[in-house]
Amino acid sequence: MNGKILFFDEWKNFNASLNEEIESRKLTEKQKEEFYKNGEFNKKYDAFLKEFLGTITGTIANYMSTYHIEKKQENDKNYNHMEQIWGEGFDLYSFYLDSISEFRNSLLNYLDQYYTVDNSTKGIVVFKVLAYLQGRAIQIGNEILVLLRNGYADGAYARFRTMYEICVLAHFISDQGDECAKAYIEYNGDWYDWAGKFMSNSKKYYTFNDIEKECKVNLQPWKAEYKLSNKLVHASSQGTFSRLSLEGEFDDIPIGPVDSGIVTPAINSLTTLFEINKVYFSTIPDPIVNLWILALQKIKNECCNKFMELEKLHFPDKK
Repeated sequence: MNGKILFFDEWKNFNASLNEEIESRKLTEKQKEEFYKNGEFNKKYDAFLKEFLGTITGTIANYMSTYHIEKKQENDKNYNHMEQIWGEGFDLYSFYLDSISEFRNSLLNYLDQYYTVDNSTKGIVVFKVLAYLQGRAIQIGNEILVLLRNGYADGAYARFRTMYEICVLAHFISDQGDECAKAYIEYNGDWYDWAGKFMSNSKKYYTFNDIEKECKVNLQPWKAEYKLSNKLVHASSQGTFSRLSLEGEFDDIPIGPVDSGIVTPAINSLTTLFEINKVYFSTIPDPIVNLWILALQKIKNECCNKFMELEKLHFPDKK
């Protein structure tokens, strides 16, 4: 590699002037030691740093006028590249998120017009908690879409991890009822001790894994994906050397946007988001609500299929 080494010339010039001064003063080896120990070197180094950093400040101010334009062009180029490959999938994902929001508003309007609901209604606390969890999941879905559109599959999968945990909590609270939902609202500590009263086994501390085991829904299909997302989030060996963005051919770990690895976080987040919404909407046993759930399932399936179709088209060698 013969690339430029930043600030090498400045450091080289400082050392050259330092050596020149030492030579001109004809310092002995012992005097040279004293030169470095008695603070004389530190003064010269501090003066060099002051001048150097002052130059950097001026350089930044001058450079920013063109940097903004160049960086925007670079970002636009990357965005357009991602759109050429995955654009149809991203648009469907966006439509899916907007559809969820529309059905959410429709549910609230429907309840307002055709139901009589107050704080004494059975299941009201569960509904309120699920409404918050669903809203949080929609926001995470939007965050995932932004990361995917910009080529950050691993960042998107880190957000899927949180979405999965919300999904598990939604199922658990829905199964256990209002008392459990109230405990979740009122608890303000660590761990998952608020759930202890609703567990089949008694222990000192409760973890997320304990809640997973108590869920009545089959979580096995996502378990491996959740474990993978944990490794990608933390500083594990697999999280470093087996990143989603390393699906392509790279000599080094990517430090910027990459067009591969998109399908895994896209499909898993779409599926998990659907599960959260199914739990939320199913709190109201009404035929029209079932239509919304089926519609969301249809859109979700179309979106998942589109991402798989695009991967086969643009990455035919992927196993």
